[in-house]
Amino acid sequence: MISLPRILIIDDQYGGVSDNGRNRAREGLCNSVRIKDVTGDVKVIEIDNPVAEAVFCRGQVVENGLAQNDLEGTIAVVREEGEDCSLVLLDVNFDSGVLQNGSPAGQTGDEKFGEEVRRRLVVDFPHLPIVMLTSKHKRELDDQSAPYLSKTAFNRRSLAEKLLRFGRLSVTHISSLLELDTDVVVEDPRTISAFRDAFIVATGHVPILILGESGTGKEIIARYAHRLSRPEGPLVSVNVAAIPAGVLESELFGHEKGAFTGATATKKGKFELADGGTLFLDEIGDMSIDLQGKLLRALQEREINRVGGIKPIPVDIDLICATSHDLPTLVTEGRFRGDLYYRINIMTIRLPPLRERRKDITPLAQRFLVNEMSALNKTDIEFSAEAIDVLEAYDFPGNVRELEGFIAKLAILTDSCDVIERSDVTSLIDPDSENNSTASGKSSSNRLEQKAVTLDSLTKFATEVPIDNDYSTLFGIKSKLDTAYEVLLQRLAGATLERNRDPKKAIGFNLQGAMQLLTGDSTLTESGPSRELKKILGEKTNYRLKKEDLEMLVRLWRQEKS
Repeated sequence: MISLPRILIIDDQYGGVSDNGRNRAREGLCNSVRIKDVTGDVKVIEIDNPVAEAVFCRGQVVENGLAQNDLEGTIAVVREEGEDCSLVLLDVNFDSGVLQNGSPAGQTGDEKFGEEVRRRLVVDFPHLPIVMLTSKHKRELDDQSAPYLSKTAFNRRSLAEKLLRFGRLSVTHISSLLELDTDVVVEDPRTISAFRDAFIVATGHVPILILGESGTGKEIIARYAHRLSRPEGPLVSVNVAAIPAGVLESELFGHEKGAFTGATATKKGKFELADGGTLFLDEIGDMSIDLQGKLLRALQEREINRVGGIKPIPVDIDLICATSHDLPTLVTEGRFRGDLYYRINIMTIRLPPLRERRKDITPLAQRFLVNEMSALNKTDIEFSAEAIDVLEAYDFPGNVRELEGFIAKLAILTDSCDVIERSDVTSLIDPDSENNSTASGKSSSNRLEQKAVTLDSLTKFATEVPIDNDYSTLFGIKSKLDTAYEVLLQRLAGATLERNRDPKKAIGFNLQGAMQLLTGDSTLTESGPSRELKKILGEKTNYRLKKEDLEMLVRLWRQEKS
């Protein structure tokens, strides 16, 4: 069974397992709901179809029929349980006092006890994401910028949304919460953001506009949004750019028999075929200005007229559009109707190009390789580490589509039980130079080689690279700088760890001294040093540091010195 994200729920639940706790368990929000009071009493509820695993902290002690809010006891539970949690759900209003038939009388100040707990948590556990639970409205919060969740909207989906927006999650947890198909690869934070946006907006049944370069996978996002919003209905896709303008109207709206030469029978259009489901219009920026007006009317009236027909036909569809064009520019130039743009742009999802989400390259390449081996009846082909380095450094101007074709070529040219080497990849990237050491075939002055990243090299690149009139240099430069900075920071972390070895420590290093040296922050204590190191390693905050991780950073530093 896939592990679930853990949440810590802090609420005023007195005298045992509360009705509120039972309700949440029945709703299927959490698995192994451990109801735990500040004295250590634990009860467990097991449920089916969970969204998370939870520890439920009552935040109170009950003695002789008196419920008392306990700040220090609550903080102690957070200290014990919080490090492994992805999210804290904290109620605002706590009731205390003499229990009357299972209910407290309530005392002055109880309504803000949750805010008092939050102010303490923010100071003592700054890495813990906190979402406030309210029974009424966000105005109930002292700090209205804090994330909140209304108890009236507490259900599986709302909890999943809060986890996705604010939680500390592994890639596995994210894929599970998003309910992704197994063949969808989502590992880079930018890709995760796009699918999270789709998850949030899909059920709103409003037009969605997906923006991204050709080949980025916009149709995958469209299929995903359709599955969430209207899974029982059809998904009908139309590539506007691939259909001649004179034919597209008939394709979209259908035609009556005899409407034009060759119309020997009545034909339903894509709108009618998509009724009760989703219509996906890919590359809508290529639609003719005349047809845009007819599309706008169909969307506004929720009905269409077939070509040659006089009777309106009602249609019920969700509309998803996609384009690689800059639609606002087309509107300014008069090539796209502004009123249609605002009609289809209710919700926007941006899918970055592959060069800006490089963490997707390796898992995508491996997935494509598995698929190609199956299609070619080949087995046990794998990438060498050096080949992966080249793939991850290449910009892939054709994006995911280019990568897929690239892997297909490599699979055809590689025998079973063989390894795809660096030279195999570079020879396809630049056929004219088999010994090409730069993955994209560009001049080495326009690239940052990871093995040569030092403070001097990074500074020299930033100050001397010719960018005034060189578009190719600017192309994808941000991701290259981000990668170089990440490598440099890892090596500097290795240097500080080397200088702060401590065999008396279980992990072999004085993490506090090392991270205070690296950050210049002498107040960095408790979990702060580990948190900084996890960021440098690119790990989630709930990842447990290992001695091997730190030794790896030191090895990077030693390699640079040599």
